[in-house]
Parts: sequence; C-alpha cells; structure tokens
Amino acid sequence: MRSLRYMCLGVLLLAAFQAFSACTFTTDLDYLQNRQCPSNQKLCNETCVSRTNPETGCAADHCIPCTLAQASSNCGTNGACAIAGCLRSYRDCNRIADDGCEIDVDHDPDHCGSCTAAPCVVANAIPGCAAGRCAISACHTGFGDCNQLPDDGCETNLQTSSAHCSKCNMPCPTGMTCVGARCQ
Repeated sequence: MRSLRYMCLGVLLLAAFQAFSACTFTTDLDYLQNRQCPSNQKLCNETCVSRTNPETGCAADHCIPCTLAQASSNCGTNGACAIAGCLRSYRDCNRIADDGCEIDVDHDPDHCGSCTAAPCVVANAIPGCAAGRCAISACHTGFGDCNQLPDDGCETNLQTSSAHCSKCNMPCPTGMTCVGARCQ
C-alpha cells in the first residue's frame, strides 16, 4: 500500500512538473511601478521588450519595426535602426541607414559594379548597366551598335554608312552610297 501511495505521489509530481514546464513567463505591467519597464527595455503592446530588437524599433520611442529598403536590419550602437546587410546586388552607397541599400550596382549606370564606379558613358547611346558592367540601353537616333561591342557604344552612323544604311547589316548595292539613311 505504501509503494502505491509513493507511486501516486510520483505521478502527481511528474504531471505538475510537465504542466509547469509548458508555461511561459511574461511581465504583468499591473505589478510594475508607474507602468515602467526596466532601463534596457521599453513598453510595446503592454509588454516590456528589449531596446536592442529591430522588430520593435530598437531604442526608438515607438514600437514600429525597423524596415530598411533592400536590407536586413539590426540595432546600431546609438540605438537606432541600422543596416545589418544589403540584399542581392543592392548597396548602401550614401551611408544613410534611413533609405537602406539604395543602389542596385548590377543595374544602375551611375554606379555600375560598385558604389564608387564612374558613371557609364557609351558613345552615341543612352548608357545602361547589366550584371555590373556598362552596357548600351538604347542607341541615339541614326546610330547603331552594328559590331555588338558595348565598349565602343553605337559606333555606326546609319545615315552615312554604306555597309549599314538605315540599320545594321543593310548594305547599299555595289556602286551606291548611303545618304540620309538611303542608298543612292
């Protein structure tokens, strides 16, 4: 009988321990003096939260999450939202955390390849940037990129080239020249 009593007591203690271990603890603000959180925390939605959590705005007076464009965020040493890292090919070229990682160095012709790259310049064309390399976005009217090499831009004058009259690979017949994009 005595062993049965100890076994029942053991089962009850085990059940109580399991119930207790499933509980989570939160700070009930009714017991806090003046509804104040400890100095390293702040009040968000009736709960004290860390001032180093970007999901609750770091040390700011509000609880709005840190959301920075094209970036993952953390809390800086000054308690403000900061850039933890840039996403994909975006970079923080101006070093201002508020606008996140503002430049796509794979596609921005003003920062093609890096924040410090010189703006792309291509002859007789609107510059572009593809995969971090200067490219031709579009040729100016009357010019063509007939050799398909972006380094020399739109090198062919389609108004005067007898080999490329009005468009690339449109030669004038033998003995004729290209004038005003027409073979004559």
